[in-house]
Amino acid sequence: MIGAWADSRHVRRAVRIVAAGVTAFGVAGCLPGSQSANKKGDAAHPYAEASGKPGAIRTGKSDPQLDEIAEAADRLFNTDAATASRKSSQEAAIYTTATTSASAQDALTGGGGAPSVEEIPEIPANVALARFFSALEKLEGRQGTKTVTVLHLGDSHIAADRFSGGLRDQFQSRFGDAGRGMLTPGLYLASGVKFDRGGQWQTALSTGTVPGPYGITGAKLTAEGRDAWLRLTAVDQPFAWCELTLESGPDTGTVLIDLDGDQKQASTREAAPNWRNIRIERQARELLIKPKGDGAITLHSISIGTDKPGVRYVNLGLPGATATTPLSWDPAYMARDMKRLAPDLIIFSYGTDESFEDQLNLADYEAKASTAIARLRQSAPQASILIVGPPDVARMPKFAAGTGKASDVCRALSASERGDYGKRLRAGDPRLARWHPPFNLEAVRNTLRRLAAAHQAFFWDWSKLMGGACGVHAWVHSNPPLAANDHIHLTEEGSKRSARLLFREIMNAYDSGGRGAVSAKK
Repeated sequence: MIGAWADSRHVRRAVRIVAAGVTAFGVAGCLPGSQSANKKGDAAHPYAEASGKPGAIRTGKSDPQLDEIAEAADRLFNTDAATASRKSSQEAAIYTTATTSASAQDALTGGGGAPSVEEIPEIPANVALARFFSALEKLEGRQGTKTVTVLHLGDSHIAADRFSGGLRDQFQSRFGDAGRGMLTPGLYLASGVKFDRGGQWQTALSTGTVPGPYGITGAKLTAEGRDAWLRLTAVDQPFAWCELTLESGPDTGTVLIDLDGDQKQASTREAAPNWRNIRIERQARELLIKPKGDGAITLHSISIGTDKPGVRYVNLGLPGATATTPLSWDPAYMARDMKRLAPDLIIFSYGTDESFEDQLNLADYEAKASTAIARLRQSAPQASILIVGPPDVARMPKFAAGTGKASDVCRALSASERGDYGKRLRAGDPRLARWHPPFNLEAVRNTLRRLAAAHQAFFWDWSKLMGGACGVHAWVHSNPPLAANDHIHLTEEGSKRSARLLFREIMNAYDSGGRGAVSAKK
């Protein structure tokens, strides 16, 4: 989710995320994240139906700067009908074919009523996060542990590094800054660094239709012409080393790597397709990457770090990603990435995008998401896992958005509205012309809660700090605004508040003796 900020400097930066495909971060009109916009049809995708003229929906409180971000997000994700009709085979396996029968809706709601309330056991933080707490304790006590790594995987809520950036700031403020770590190569804003790009690059995401292989960034950039270049500039502090992950094979070329004017080159050509890591130990502030022109180079990730002790917080978010997206990553390449990162904590932060899929097969979704978590656990057995439930969001049906029919209230769906929701939506029922939680939001949240219990992970319910269902509506209307007009994106202040509260909850468990649970965990 692209962010919405309250000052013009941040607005311009956020718009650059959206405009990435046509400026320095995009190629041939392909916007980062646009490949994932073809999953769902009308009135199913959050960005398509929360669009229109948000200022008209938000009576008396229109903020042109926040509206600009919401409209930019709509331009990014709301593709034409032809594009929306194309689904990759992977997407087809994850999402069921949309139906229009009332029986299909009944199957999802247990006969038309509201989702049943279930008691789901939760693993206490001091148990689920025991290994992570042990690593932090050794770092604080200088007991040989020099770097503690947090790997934050998720959707667009963290792609632009707002929520994750707030958590990074707090962890590094308390435990030390070990550098930025692995980065998605030049697609999204990232705190502490700046990306620039020129020439012809082809962008591919694992949420789209371009085949892999993909590593855990779920993204790759390919260029062949000598005029193509990608530059990373460290804003906060110089880095002590850098590492690139590129594809290798019989048809790949030579990559030119420039560190503050000191140029090196490395061939990626090999007899068979493979993956090559190139690490350079040299302090620098600027990293420039170019193809030599003797073949294509395909870049999957860039990593930078320091030799200082502390926390390395890696955020890897993809627009449109769901809890099943990790299944699109090549198992062998994913295992290599995870071995290099050696995370002490994995934050699994999905749920928003799939909540807007009204015909989501919840049993299939749960099975696939469980497999994704199991793969992460297998590839990093030393890591604790924290599963973040989706924040509260709300939808305004597309038939009402920007038409003057919309009511600026937010109210959860009643049992009768859930029972024939699809029929009412298609008919343009005026009673639905209001903000309301997506049909499957709570079901997806409960699914992730169950998976946390099953995988001995700590579950954090993001929506609770927002006040539960329709809490996002209050955040939109708060002063200052904590959420944007589209009722999906959080403002900078909303992201910071969320990060502060999650960090506080983790640290409360850590400081209250959670470290002692390590022996019990073993």
